[in-house]
Amino acid sequence: MRKATIAMKRTWSIGERIFRDNFSRRMKAFDSLVGSVALYGAEVWGWQEEGRLDEIKRRYVKWILKLDRNTPNYMLIEETKMKELRIQAIRRAIKYEEKVNSSKKKLIKECIKDLERTRPRREEGGWEKKRRELLEKAGSNKERTRENREGEDKETTEKIMERIERKDKEDRIRKINESNYNKEFKRIRTEETPKYLKGNKKKKDRELIARFRCGNETKGRQYWTEGEDRRCRLCGGEEENLSHIIDECGATRNELTIEEFLEEEGRGLEEMKKIDRLRKDIVKETEKV
Repeated sequence: MRKATIAMKRTWSIGERIFRDNFSRRMKAFDSLVGSVALYGAEVWGWQEEGRLDEIKRRYVKWILKLDRNTPNYMLIEETKMKELRIQAIRRAIKYEEKVNSSKKKLIKECIKDLERTRPRREEGGWEKKRRELLEKAGSNKERTRENREGEDKETTEKIMERIERKDKEDRIRKINESNYNKEFKRIRTEETPKYLKGNKKKKDRELIARFRCGNETKGRQYWTEGEDRRCRLCGGEEENLSHIIDECGATRNELTIEEFLEEEGRGLEEMKKIDRLRKDIVKETEKV
């Protein structure tokens, strides 16, 4: 964990200096330089669903896009289509078991068979419990996994991973639809990586688009605060949400719809820059007083 965190910080620093305007290259750098460290030995511990490792990657991506720390993780993952280390670790663990199953070493094969025997849950160890829970999440179980292997089913890994990833996505979509943090996101989410995250794009432009799309640039997202704290920073009128910014606020009202303003290619970028500039001007005036 500590080594992975150090590697992440160094990788972020390298990216800032060398290819700060290319999101894809920075993600590849993470997978190459940090992923190899973080996933070391995942064949053994992959079933544990080590969530702390994903926190490292999420923090890295939030740093790159300058997103707020409280940006919901389900929204971050759905927006960037990032591959979670947890999922990669599970894949390695399953593939390792399949490899062992075809091994000629009887002792190792007997260990795997022992794991797949039905036993009272009170007798399960922590590792074995996690393994069972993950298989159940994938719509499988010990018996089904064993039957697939005995039947020489070569697609076991992909089938299990497909079900796990599908379940994870369904959970994310449900949370997005119920979100009070960013109610507009369900209208602008994409199936593929958004175009503004592809290729070269000025770092500040990409950050601004990401912050608006993920809800960081509206005070209305702070549903846990008092109504007064959520008012528009420019006109001081209604709650600062995208509907108010685009349709009502005298300083920022424009002809774009919310979908056009948050469009994945960055169609609303100039309006976003205008809003950002006006807000900074107000801060400067306040500091002078």
